[in-house]
Amino acid sequence: MIRTRLGWSVFLAGALLALAACSGSSPTNMPTETPTITAPTITTPTATVALTTALLATETPSTSTALPPATAIPPATETPEPATALPTSFTQHGFSLVFERGADIQVIEGAIPEAGALSFAYGQANIVVTWLPQGNSLLALVSDTYDLIQGSQPALVFETLADGDLTVDGESGLFLGFKATDTSGATSGGLIGSWVCSTSGTTFTLTLTGADAALVQIRFDEIVDGFACLAS
Repeated sequence: MIRTRLGWSVFLAGALLALAACSGSSPTNMPTETPTITAPTITTPTATVALTTALLATETPSTSTALPPATAIPPATETPEPATALPTSFTQHGFSLVFERGADIQVIEGAIPEAGALSFAYGQANIVVTWLPQGNSLLALVSDTYDLIQGSQPALVFETLADGDLTVDGESGLFLGFKATDTSGATSGGLIGSWVCSTSGTTFTLTLTGADAALVQIRFDEIVDGFACLAS
């Protein structure tokens, strides 16, 4: 069981590093040639030239019938397979998450109900949830998480914005808001929250980051509202 602050930092660092991260051708329309009928050459004796000429003058000339142009067959249209809907809930390891939008949740290898981590992208925010046996103070967990994020991105300038109390599924917790600025002056936002599920004796830490600070706040509230502690 991971109970020391050093052990927590090593575990979270590993979790964050592990989780951050017919054409078909149409038929060719062939031009349709209208057949022509060529009269054969008739060689007649001189004596019959006048009679032959008279007969030919009274015959109805053959008329060729034009065939209709070929109709092009349109190429077959492929019906795309419907996209697989992403799950809108997660229930494992002593807790559940329910959210409006689907999410592709990735759970860290080796996760168990006592300790683990998962990550997913959700509504333009990157989310990481970690859990450990109760032992470290919530303030230490939030502070250590912030330090790890800050230390992993030395090119950014970090600034804390707000902190305070947090309630998740009736359990008391703490949160910290911060922003980061890159060399071009572009800013991004982040929120960290931590709480203990008394039903299982497990401490959870939720981290969200994204380019839009206001949107990060919305997603943070949505995840917190959709979280529930489950008895182990």
